[in-house]
Amino acid sequence: MIQFKDFQFYYRKHQQMFDGLNLTLEKGHIYGLLGKNGAGKSTLLKNAVGTLYPKGGCCEVNGVLSASRKASTLAEIFFLPEQISAPEVNIDHFIKMNAPFYPKFSRELFDKVMNEFDLKTQNKLHQLSHGQQKKVFLAFGIATQTTQKALSSKRQKVCSRNSHRNRSSFSAIFC
Repeated sequence: MIQFKDFQFYYRKHQQMFDGLNLTLEKGHIYGLLGKNGAGKSTLLKNAVGTLYPKGGCCEVNGVLSASRKASTLAEIFFLPEQISAPEVNIDHFIKMNAPFYPKFSRELFDKVMNEFDLKTQNKLHQLSHGQQKKVFLAFGIATQTTQKALSSKRQKVCSRNSHRNRSSFSAIFC
């Protein structure tokens, strides 16, 4: 469960994104966040996973403050951000470096998802297309078997005269 209690967040003091938000995301549900770019969807996710900190109130994951960044809490959260930076290693090496942070990681499940995506683990991550990199990170996220997963993605409407005004994105939280 993820709870935001009297949650406040802003980047600039006079432009609050969240002011007194109370929100409970229950276990066993999938939540979608829709909105324009800059509305605060990714900011909310980053606070939930402890990479940003509230200016007031708090965010708890399974009763633990996300800002505390406890290893036991982090081992139950997987976050796939909108922008990813792929290291210059092959996928097998990436797994060896990162899987130990997730005690329930299943190599068998990872390989199964990778097979579905038609990707080979001998490939170097940084040489894959952005879409293929996202698939690798998604397969990794599934294989972590964490209780919470947070995904952030950008979608753009490109067939509009004012396309810069119509950019929107989608974020999802799996509890």
